[in-house]
Amino acid sequence: MNDLHTPTTDTGGDSIWMRILSAVVLLVLFALAETALWIMAIIQILWRALNGEANARIAEFGQTVSVWTGHAVKYLTGASEARPFPWDETKD
Repeated sequence: MNDLHTPTTDTGGDSIWMRILSAVVLLVLFALAETALWIMAIIQILWRALNGEANARIAEFGQTVSVWTGHAVKYLTGASEARPFPWDETKD
């Protein structure tokens, strides 16, 4: 297990241009994930108000988005060299 403050490496030396392109793509996807979060949160609140319990599919999708955003933030901030989806499948 990696220390929280120790950057991980696993893709080797990507060129700076590839890193910039990857960052732009990830930032666009991150913005889409934020929009999805707003939609999921509103639907989940309404679902709970009407049914008295959380919608399991929305909660599961939220967990998946949470894992991906964590991987994306680590890559974008240099804490990891592992590029997340769409380059690698998120397995967590």
